[in-house]
Amino acid sequence: MFPAPSRLSWLLLPLLGGCASAPPALPDFALPAQWRLEQPAAPATPPERLDWQAFGNAELAALIDEALARAPDLAVAAAAERQAEAVARAAGAGRWPGLDLELRGARNGGSGDNERTRHGASLAASYELDLWGRQQALRDAARAGVDFSRHDRAALRLSLAANVANLWLGVQALRAQIAIAEADRLLVERTLALTEIRLRAGSADPLDVARQRGLLGERQRSLAALRLEYDNGCLALGALLGRSTSVEPQAVDLDQLPLPAVDAGLPSELLRRRPDLARAEAALAAADADVAAARAALLPSINLGASVLAGGSQLADLFASPASSLFATLARPLFDGGRLSARHAAEQARREGLVHAYHAAIVAAFADTQTALNAGAGSAAQLAAQAEVVRQAEIAWQRAEARYRAGALAMIDLLDSQRTLHAARHQLLADRLARQRAAVALFRALGGGWQRPSPEERS
Repeated sequence: MFPAPSRLSWLLLPLLGGCASAPPALPDFALPAQWRLEQPAAPATPPERLDWQAFGNAELAALIDEALARAPDLAVAAAAERQAEAVARAAGAGRWPGLDLELRGARNGGSGDNERTRHGASLAASYELDLWGRQQALRDAARAGVDFSRHDRAALRLSLAANVANLWLGVQALRAQIAIAEADRLLVERTLALTEIRLRAGSADPLDVARQRGLLGERQRSLAALRLEYDNGCLALGALLGRSTSVEPQAVDLDQLPLPAVDAGLPSELLRRRPDLARAEAALAAADADVAAARAALLPSINLGASVLAGGSQLADLFASPASSLFATLARPLFDGGRLSARHAAEQARREGLVHAYHAAIVAAFADTQTALNAGAGSAAQLAAQAEVVRQAEIAWQRAEARYRAGALAMIDLLDSQRTLHAARHQLLADRLARQRAAVALFRALGGGWQRPSPEERS
């Protein structure tokens, strides 16, 4: 009866079923059965719910909570959600009849006995029969608008939390880089002192001293740049938290920071986890309802009405002899310059664009997740290889320094070993940061803070 569950048309079917027009043609797109690379090791008993506490640092979790509570963009999104809810309530009012009460009073004539006062009242009720589903479609569109606003706020929350995590990790990495740069500067200063001693003893060339002093200047400049970048990172972190001052987090060794054990699950589960996909679905549902409402507007409308009229010269006689009436009207636009049909065509075109946007969002979600999985696996391998590079660079430096002290190695070779060790240490730190950020990217790609589906849902 239906296409295979792995086809995109099956995913879109619940959203397109309410429309009379056929869904637009889509590329032949099959959901992958599994992720290409092996997933990171998941816990033996996965938690029922994953949140940013999974990164194992209380300060990081607290900063994310603070950002989610104080971010102005989220306050704007919350106001938009309340607005959508009010619009939905207004759209739901069409289910009920309208009731209008009017009280009138008039005085006319001359003066004295010729002056007359007249009082009147009318009560009118009207109700539009929803024969073609226009009112229902308007209500559905408004409810889908509420869902869109809710998922949009969830997507903003996820993006903000990931940004805080990435910036916090970046600040921690900058602090570690500063420590490495300080150690390198001390190392260069020590070698410079040794070279100056050898120069005074006549066993070194002034060129060697100049080279070593130049290297010391490089280390000092690099250290100053890192400190400036660190200060700016703390300021940026404070801005994300809604503060006007910088935030300097507690020092954490990135190598000791635990990686969250996240089960990526099946690719199809992204459709339930990611708020951006849910937002795209809500936008498509709203467009479906708008198409239905625009189509119904082309058809005749039937309105039922009732009124009660009363009047008199005295207020006491106002309801003495009321007159009532019942009526029904049938209205059908005969000529409007093509306005209604153009609106219907516009809504159909907008819906078609949203179908393709939903398809693009699904493709991007799979690509994000696969990229994050690839980054996690690749960064782990790079980190292990770079650790060996650093170990060998340290051995090479130690031997080069010993040979230089013994006068068996030229200064240019010692400088080369120093630069190699310096670059290797910084690259190792960059690889550690990349591994942590790959975990953040995977957490974000999977929807972050998602509720684990039940076994029945996964089957």
